[in-house]
Amino acid sequence: MNLNEAGLTLKDIDLGVIDAESDYRLSDYFVTTPYVKSALAGQRTLLLGRKGSGKSALFSQLTRLIVESGQAPTEVISLLKRSAGGRSQIRS
Repeated sequence: MNLNEAGLTLKDIDLGVIDAESDYRLSDYFVTTPYVKSALAGQRTLLLGRKGSGKSALFSQLTRLIVESGQAPTEVISLLKRSAGGRSQIRS
């Protein structure tokens, strides 16, 4: 089925907002890739990528993903956007 057959146009499709920080529905369509799984397993501890590669999207979803996976409490440290103290404790 294509858009015409469904009676839709591109303006009818929600592709989310331009940045992960302001996308309140990101968790609805966030894709857990093998790279995400390796980050959750602690195999990747440094997330590097070009602008728009999904670093902020992944970081914004880490808390939810860790809690949903049932992993032990983890400490996530953001080097760019620091809250009071620069650390946020994630508890499951």
